[in-house]
Amino acid sequence: MEELGTTMNIPIQVTAVKESNVSIAELEEQVDEWLKQPEIGLRFDPFRMRDAGSDPRLPSYLVDHGAFATLWGDWPSFIFAPAGGGKTAFRIRLTHACRAEEDRRRIFPVVLTALDPSAPLFASLTQAAASELLLHLLYSPHRFLAHDDDVRRSIRRALDENLVQSLEHRLDQIAELLDRIEEDGDWNLLAETFDPAACGLFSPPTLPEVRDMIAALRSLPPFPPEEQADSQTRFDRFHTLLQSLDYEAVYLLVDGIDAYLETQRDPAAAVEALQPLLGRTLEWSERDIYVKYFLPLELRKPLRERASFLLTNRDNVAIIEWTPDTLREVIGRRLQAAAGEYRAITSLDALCTPALRGAEDELLQTARPFPRDLVILVEQMFIEHVQRVGSHGRLEPKDLDAALEWYRRFETTGSP
Repeated sequence: MEELGTTMNIPIQVTAVKESNVSIAELEEQVDEWLKQPEIGLRFDPFRMRDAGSDPRLPSYLVDHGAFATLWGDWPSFIFAPAGGGKTAFRIRLTHACRAEEDRRRIFPVVLTALDPSAPLFASLTQAAASELLLHLLYSPHRFLAHDDDVRRSIRRALDENLVQSLEHRLDQIAELLDRIEEDGDWNLLAETFDPAACGLFSPPTLPEVRDMIAALRSLPPFPPEEQADSQTRFDRFHTLLQSLDYEAVYLLVDGIDAYLETQRDPAAAVEALQPLLGRTLEWSERDIYVKYFLPLELRKPLRERASFLLTNRDNVAIIEWTPDTLREVIGRRLQAAAGEYRAITSLDALCTPALRGAEDELLQTARPFPRDLVILVEQMFIEHVQRVGSHGRLEPKDLDAALEWYRRFETTGSP
């Protein structure tokens, strides 16, 4: 997970499957069955999701470090953290706040989760913005239907010009999903096609409203490709449209530079790849477009050398550092979220036999001080337990020892 990032590519579930000849799905089912036993009492596995970007529950157990205040405001922001130290978790939290209209603010999020210096910047931005706009329309169809024809045509144009797939193709896919939702009532089928972290966030509209919106959108004449403008003009036009839709501001959330940094092995080159954004950050702020950067800690020094003018205000910069107390909080918050409001499970001790107390101390002594490693180790304990005794009983010292041995073996050899 990135609360979690990419410090180690540890194939936990694959390892367990190899050792037990059990499929991943069967293994997850066993863990779920065990966690839901009365003596354990968790509603779901809060340590399973390895990718923060795919975890819709993440905002409910994010350890804040006070960093959200740095992000939630109309100014450029910088979050620095080591790989595996929480950048994507904060990006998800900020996206959640925008989509949920937290504090009754209407902020439009545009999320860049992969940096490709070879791709035109404005094209990447408008493609991400068009997908986000379609998501908002589907979950708030009444807003589209309330607009006059001129605004509707502007929306159609923005989607025609900027969606990666054609709008008609996308609407065909959505219509099929709506039929499935009508059968089983699972609106996450729709949300996860845009962003898994959006699952469970929006209040579902009625199906007739969504279908009426889609029909109204289809009835508008498509915008001819040959009349489309250059990507920067499309970006400016999209921004004007968002203002007409009563969005107060646009937040550009820039994440995923880690992959580029891993490829290049050069922090200075990574900062150079960010330069098209860095050079426009202050200019865009004057237009109510605020860039929010989620960056590896290695980039802090070269960024101060190349773009110190953006880091002069300490209030817009947060550095995520982990201590034993905050790492314990990572475990506690996840357990509490999984336990629900009527149970107070905030420590692994509640899942252990009396012979295994203080498991978190041993985990913290062994794991590198990042949430990713700690969460991975807890999940491995669960796996070791169900492989040893099945879906019953509490965690034993053998489960902890096996998980720690597995972790040390991977750190030493690079394979479990």
